[in-house]
Amino acid sequence: MWGAGLSFHRCHAEINVPVDPYLDNVFDGEEGSRGIRFFTHGYDVYTPDRVLVTHDYHGHQSNPVVHTWGGKRNKGKKQVPETEWDWWQDIKANRGSLTIFGSRRVNMILGFGKKEKLFTDPSHTIEIDRVKASRYGIGNKRTLEQAEKFTGINFTARKMDVNKCGNLLWVPYEESSNYGVGDILSRGHSGEKTNVYQVAPDANAAVEALDTNQAKVEVSIQRDVVAFDDRNTSSSMDCKLLGGLCFVVIAVLLKIFAGKQKMDNKKH
Repeated sequence: MWGAGLSFHRCHAEINVPVDPYLDNVFDGEEGSRGIRFFTHGYDVYTPDRVLVTHDYHGHQSNPVVHTWGGKRNKGKKQVPETEWDWWQDIKANRGSLTIFGSRRVNMILGFGKKEKLFTDPSHTIEIDRVKASRYGIGNKRTLEQAEKFTGINFTARKMDVNKCGNLLWVPYEESSNYGVGDILSRGHSGEKTNVYQVAPDANAAVEALDTNQAKVEVSIQRDVVAFDDRNTSSSMDCKLLGGLCFVVIAVLLKIFAGKQKMDNKKH
């Protein structure tokens, strides 16, 4: 699965599979849901075969100074340093007022767990389809069913059916032009009407194409000039040969005529 702490990809992956801004208060499920979204958008996640990065959750989460970057907290009208802030009691006191819609949204998009009564209502089914088709929803390169089969996770039962650790068979998909950026940017928020997004051609590619076309024109011009010069040279040579031939013919005729004149003089 994909992990936020070890994520390296091309920039178009960040455009095509953006962070869902509606996952309020979601910790468990944010990375898994995005990993599946990556998969359905045609991205493959590669896991190192050895530990490269670690996260000291115990030392980090249990230390309020580190956990909150060492700032001060408001306690009533008074600011107190972190060492005097009973942060755990504060969290428990406010937990009941926090919404859990973000977790329900993950379940809606990915189809996790048994369908709640609320989600079986026709109007809500339409809304779920809209969310899945939104910019923060499911891709069109691979299906959720393929994701289940590939990962071995039973989405409905929320459990691992098959251990898929090891080499997996790659799931093919049909690629889109421009990495599918135009397609995903044409998808708005749930139910939002958007215009079809056209990806502008790359400026460097356009310049290279222009340079290439210009070079082709220059080569063509050079070829035409060379051909014209060749034609001129050939014509000049032809004229010289013709002139020389005419000179020889005239010289021969003059010689014949002169010889004839001498014979006539001898007769007389």
